[in-house]
Amino acid sequence: MMKFLSWTCTMCFSAHHGKRLNLYVLTLDGKVVASTDLSKIGMIHTDEQYFIRGQRGSVGDIFYLDKNKVLMMQLAAPLILQNKILGVIEVTATAQAITSMVTDYCHR
Repeated sequence: MMKFLSWTCTMCFSAHHGKRLNLYVLTLDGKVVASTDLSKIGMIHTDEQYFIRGQRGSVGDIFYLDKNKVLMMQLAAPLILQNKILGVIEVTATAQAITSMVTDYCHR
């Protein structure tokens, strides 16, 4: 099931204008259980700000430059089912990819 979810996420995000996007689904103990980057599955992210803050609510103000000096953005939010927090979902993307998605959505 998780491999299918990871594959589906990869297809969906990779198809979006070829921009760099990665999606991560983390358990409450910070373990990556599904991702568009299969090499990240099993990693622990309990100390990451997006994970800590993403358990409490939506996060959209984490920016950094990657190793190639590309502006990156992290978005995170709790995964909630029937008022119970199951984990955190996180998207890391180039700022250009986020801008492109918002622009595409606004012009539909």
